[in-house]
Amino acid sequence: MSPELRQQILDELARLNDERAEFAPLLSELGNRDPNGIELRALGGMLHSVYTGIEGILKHLLMELDGSIPSSAGWHAELLTQAAQGTENRGPLISDDLLMRLRELMAFRHRYRNTYGFELSWKRMKPLTFTVFDTVTIFERQLNAFFSDLDTV
Repeated sequence: MSPELRQQILDELARLNDERAEFAPLLSELGNRDPNGIELRALGGMLHSVYTGIEGILKHLLMELDGSIPSSAGWHAELLTQAAQGTENRGPLISDDLLMRLRELMAFRHRYRNTYGFELSWKRMKPLTFTVFDTVTIFERQLNAFFSDLDTV
């Protein structure tokens, strides 16, 4: 993997952690109450941003490692599947558990992009909201393990 791509990925992971820091106070406060409409929209934007960042990392990695990424209408879902599968040149980038978590975030992002903010459902968002940064941590650990494996080859 090129040093430039590795740095780009590390920078993107830092931005995901900046997102965590920005939303930590609101997430802490929400342990005791439901968000108002503006907070709900902000949280939706946060979930959207986090998934988009993760997807961008996977796109760049898979393009460099595999030489291509899916281009069909369902490429977003196929990208996750590609990341979870090993090839003759590399092992899986993400585990099956992380694949499931990312599919849930991807589905939310699709809803978020195709609905009005007032139509967002806290009941549906709440589980994702309170696990999204655990998902980022798992993603970061799995990428670091993958990088370590690359470095030892």
